[in-house]
Amino acid sequence: MIEPSQKKAKIETQILVAEAAAKMKAEVKLKKQREREREAARIALQKMEKTVEIEKNLEIEMDFVQKRRCIRKNPIEAAEVKDETQKILFPLWNPTL
Repeated sequence: MIEPSQKKAKIETQILVAEAAAKMKAEVKLKKQREREREAARIALQKMEKTVEIEKNLEIEMDFVQKRRCIRKNPIEAAEVKDETQKILFPLWNPTL
């Protein structure tokens, strides 16, 4: 027959094991939740980066179209726009050298 002190120790051990298992289960759940949140944040960031890239490309294209219209309207300014564009695209290039 099991003595009362042994029975009490066994019950206390079972309680400790159950508490440890519950704690581990909660930690695993929390870790999975963090991983899901990180993945969602990563995807959101990628979408934002793509949006910024698209907006920047659109801005560049609109600027280009505007300059083309300017050149068509005033051919005299075309040379100035061309020089400005070359300075922007090729800052170290100097055709006079």
